Amino acid sequence: MVFGCISAVVKDTDAVSAADFRVEPIEGIPVDFIRGVDISSVLAAEAGGVMYRDFSGVPQDIFKTLAEAGVNYIRIRVWNDPFVRQWDLDHGAPEEWFGKSYGGGNCDAENARKIGERIVTANAVTGAGMKLFVDFHYSDFWADPARQRVPKAWDGMDIDAKKIAIAEYTEEALTLIASSGVSIGMVQIGNEINNGMAGEQGDGVFELLKAAGAAVRKVSPNSRIVIHYTNPEVINAHINRAKALGENSVDYDIFATSYYPEWHGTLANLKTELSKVKAAYPNKDILIAEYGSRLEIEEAVSHDLLNAEAGTHPATVQWQADAMRDAIAVAVELGFIGLCYYEPAWIALPAHNTVETWEKHGYGWANVFACMYDMPNVGETGSPDSSRALFFDDGRPKSALNVFKDVYSE
Repeated sequence: MVFGCISAVVKDTDAVSAADFRVEPIEGIPVDFIRGVDISSVLAAEAGGVMYRDFSGVPQDIFKTLAEAGVNYIRIRVWNDPFVRQWDLDHGAPEEWFGKSYGGGNCDAENARKIGERIVTANAVTGAGMKLFVDFHYSDFWADPARQRVPKAWDGMDIDAKKIAIAEYTEEALTLIASSGVSIGMVQIGNEINNGMAGEQGDGVFELLKAAGAAVRKVSPNSRIVIHYTNPEVINAHINRAKALGENSVDYDIFATSYYPEWHGTLANLKTELSKVKAAYPNKDILIAEYGSRLEIEEAVSHDLLNAEAGTHPATVQWQADAMRDAIAVAVELGFIGLCYYEPAWIALPAHNTVETWEKHGYGWANVFACMYDMPNVGETGSPDSSRALFFDDGRPKSALNVFKDVYSE
């Protein structure tokens, strides 16, 4: 998703100790319901000076904190090569930029491997059994409905060459990530592929999905394959996408959507649209692969998410928790397998740090070094949307993080 640089003044800044904070349990939520978080930028944050803490403010490994809060899946985006290379120089980048990070967390396969190691360590300490959810964008930087840029190394390839390239890359990247010892539970092939993937559109997308999926089955046979779209507010869009996947014999296990309430309509509409997919394809599971409750927004948005009445909401952690809980409740009601919260730990770097610090560690949304590869998307530093985070800027978790465990009855 494309976010602006947004921050919010959170009114209940110490909701952890608020006696009236409460999350209503959800009846019938499965024990194995996927309670995921995407923390792709976490290593860049730590390199830039962010110190994550426990609820009492004591420094603690964030993976331990997440496990203690009930998280059982860590989702990680993977870009092919998010750094300045010869391609960028050939397109006008100065030579001194070579090797610089595009930003966004330096999210290549090596970053995912390192995060896998952290998950393994946290599991050993907590016994949580967290798994990894690998999200291949098949681009060198952000992929979403507005942009599906082909990786630099695949530039100029025809579809047959690109099918070979995507299969080889998928195999190599998954093998590297698996060397961390982490359990890879799910692999997403393409990110929000409404309008294409890796520079392809139409039939070419289905050909790439089949090549990528076959590579996943080959090197990570115990992983489930996820195909991810967005804009569930568009009537009949998701059922038509599911039909197209079936008609083109694409092999996958999980149909996934993004769902951000301020952009993607009410939960009532989400229920209607995804119920169509569930009814037509009962052998496919459904996942909310990206979700986020923004505390402060400019546009009117319903926070009574079971009806279509628009309104504003207070910038409180309690509201953030309530919205998250309601989304999980709908997912459970419809038999979805889970929900993943998007970048809850992407908070601001310490105030004394400069733009140069952000660029050095690749933590900003899009560094200037990305300008040759992704011209419309550069120049934003800082946290892209700290009002959506489940951590305060001092590294303490908000009590909303505990929704993942609080939705279960004691």
